[in-house]
Amino acid sequence: MGLIPEDIIAEVRSRTDIAQVIGEQVALTRAGAQLRGLCPFHAERTPSFFVYPQKQFFICYGCGKKGDVFRFLMEQQARTFVDVVRDLGQRAGVEVPLSGVSPEVQAAARTERERLLKVNELAAAFFRAQYLAAGGARARAYVEGRGIGTDVAASFRIGFAPASGEALWQHLQKHQVPPGLGETVGLLAPSTHGPGFYDRFRDRVMFPVITARGEVIGFSGRLLDPEAKAAKYVNSPETPVYRKGDNLFGLHAAKGPIRQRGRVVLVEGNFDVVQLHERGVDETVAPLGTALTEQQVALLRRHVGEGHVVVLFDGDDAGRKATERAVGLLVSQGLEVRVARCPAGEDPDTLARRGGAPAVTRLVEHALPAVEYLIDEAVAQTGDTIEGRVRAIRLLAPTLRLVCDPTARELYAGRAAAALGVEQRQIDRAVRLANVAAATDVRATGATEPPPKAAPVRLQPALERELRLLQLLSDYPELTREARPVEPLLTQEPVKAALRALLAAPAGALPDEVIVTALPEELQAAFAERLLAGSFLPDNFGAPDARRTLQEIVTTLERELQLGEVKDIDRAIAQAEREGDEEERRRLAQAKLELLRKRHGIGNQ
Repeated sequence: MGLIPEDIIAEVRSRTDIAQVIGEQVALTRAGAQLRGLCPFHAERTPSFFVYPQKQFFICYGCGKKGDVFRFLMEQQARTFVDVVRDLGQRAGVEVPLSGVSPEVQAAARTERERLLKVNELAAAFFRAQYLAAGGARARAYVEGRGIGTDVAASFRIGFAPASGEALWQHLQKHQVPPGLGETVGLLAPSTHGPGFYDRFRDRVMFPVITARGEVIGFSGRLLDPEAKAAKYVNSPETPVYRKGDNLFGLHAAKGPIRQRGRVVLVEGNFDVVQLHERGVDETVAPLGTALTEQQVALLRRHVGEGHVVVLFDGDDAGRKATERAVGLLVSQGLEVRVARCPAGEDPDTLARRGGAPAVTRLVEHALPAVEYLIDEAVAQTGDTIEGRVRAIRLLAPTLRLVCDPTARELYAGRAAAALGVEQRQIDRAVRLANVAAATDVRATGATEPPPKAAPVRLQPALERELRLLQLLSDYPELTREARPVEPLLTQEPVKAALRALLAAPAGALPDEVIVTALPEELQAAFAERLLAGSFLPDNFGAPDARRTLQEIVTTLERELQLGEVKDIDRAIAQAEREGDEEERRRLAQAKLELLRKRHGIGNQ
C-alpha cells in the first residue's frame, strides 16, 4: 500500500477540477470539448498543450508531457506526490491521512510550510495595522505623497515597520510565535547585545510579497528617513517559503488584468508596480530585487498565455542594459516581447506621477517589437564606421538567433541590414556564428545562457596570417579545392584542423559554421570578429581578386616555410662549427645556398 490510501487519492482526484487548477497556471482557451494553451514545460509560440476536463487529463503534443492533475502540479512546481495530494485534498475538503506514518510525523510534515506562512501573514497584518494607526502617519504621508491612493495601498497590503526595533518581536511573542520561526522567515535576527531578538525591518514602508494564490512569502521594506545611514531597500532573505528568483512582485493583483488584456507589463521596482496599478495599468509586475530569471519568465508565460510582455524599465544606462538582457531571456522562451522606452532620466514611477495615466498608457500602447527596439538602440549607440557597424551586428546577433519563427527572423535580419547599411548576408552570418557560440557554451558547461565574455585573445603574427586563409575560404568557398595543397605549408595546428574539416565537409555545409566549430573555443570569438569585419569588402572585390589573394597567402606561407628552414640550417652550421666538423659545415652551407636560390627564384648556374 502506498503512503496515501488509494481510495483517498481517487476521492481527491474526483473532487478536483483539473481545468480550474491548470487554468490558474496556464492561460487556457476553449477548443471544442477541450481547452488549450501554451505548454508550461517548453517554449512554444503555437499552443500544443491540451486539457481534457471530462477525462481529467492533460497532454502536450509538442514535448510529450501528459498525466492527471497530480502529475501536472508535480512537474510544474517540482513538488512531491504526497505534497500535491495533501494540498489538493485541503482545497477539496478531503482529509488526507498518511498510512504507516504516525500522526505526529504527519502533523509535522503538513504544518511546516503552513507555520512559516502563518508567521508571515501575522507580520503582514501587524505591519498593515501599524500603517493605519496613528503611529503610521509618516508612512501614510510618504505613500500618499507618491500618488498612491488608499484602494491600491490596501490591495498591496502596504504596511509600516516601527522604528523601535522590537515592535514585531514583541507582537510575535504575544501570539506565542517562537522567535526561531521569525528568524527562519527573515523577520527577526538575534541581538548582538545580549539575549533576545530584534526586528530586521525598522522604520520602513513595508511591501508584502504575495503569491498568485494570496500567500505572503516575504517582504520588502523601503526606508522612510532619507538621512538614515542604512540601505534604501531591505528585502527578505531566501527562506524555505521564499525564493526571490521564483516569484514576481504584484502578481496577486495583476493576474486577472493580465488575462483580460492579454499582456503583462514588466517593470523594475515595487513603487513602479504600485504606481502603474494606481494609474490603471494594473497588469504590471516586477522581479524581486534581482535580474529577471528563467523561473520568472516561466511564471509570466503561464499567466500571459498567447499574449505579450511589455518591458518598461528605467530610462538610464542600467535600465537599457537590463532591458537588453530581459528581452533576450523572454524571446528565448518563445514569448512575444515589446519594449516601451522610458524617457532618459525617468522611471515608470516618476513618469506616472509627472504625466499621469495617459503618459504611461501611451508608452505601453506604442511599445516597439523587441527586435526593432534593439536594432534602433544598436544603430544609435554605434555610429557609421565599419567598427561601429560590426559592433552593432555583434550586439544584435545573439537576440536574432533566439527568434523562433524563421520568417520573422528573416524579416528582422533584413530590417537590421537596412538600418545599418550592410548586406543581409552579413547579418545572417553573424546569426549563424552566434548559434555556433551558443551551442559551444551549452556543450562545454551545460549552461543555457552564455558565460561572461573572455578577454580578447592576442594572436601571434603566424596565426593571424593563417586565419586570414580561413577567412578567405569562408567568403569564397569555391576556392576550397584550390587550397588543398596549402595544408603542408601551415604551421598552426588549429588552422590545419579547421582546413581539414572544411575539405571534408559535405556539400551544402556553410563554411563559416564548419570553420568556427572546428576551431578551439579560445579562437572562435577572435575568428568570428574577423569574419564580421572582413564582410565589409570593397564593392568591386570579386572572385578574381579572391583568387589572387589566395595565391599571395600561399606565396607568403612558402616563403615563411623556407625562412624557417634557413634558420634551422644556420643553427646546424653553428653546431658543426662548434664541433669542428668542417665537412658537415660545407654540406650545410651548400644546402642553404640552394634553398636561398629557390626562395629568390634563381636557378642553378
